[in-house]
Amino acid sequence: MCNIPLKLETCALALNLKNQKDAEGYLAMLKLCKPKEYDVLGDAVWETNPELFQKLYAYCAKDVLVEREIDRVLPPMKEHERKV
Repeated sequence: MCNIPLKLETCALALNLKNQKDAEGYLAMLKLCKPKEYDVLGDAVWETNPELFQKLYAYCAKDVLVEREIDRVLPPMKEHERKV
């Protein structure tokens, strides 16, 4: 409707928002969503560093702030657009 980028990061940049995506948290998320290695039996070994989990939690909370700010700055969607 407003012709803004669909990706949260580029949308926040295009709208020049106060809140932007957390690049450091993004890297923590990538480390935590994949096994860091496999043991001799082929089982996944996952990252357990508490600092990475704290960065992940902060990353998720920041996403919510960005999404809420986007909602505040964009105009309400018209009814016919909602149907589409």
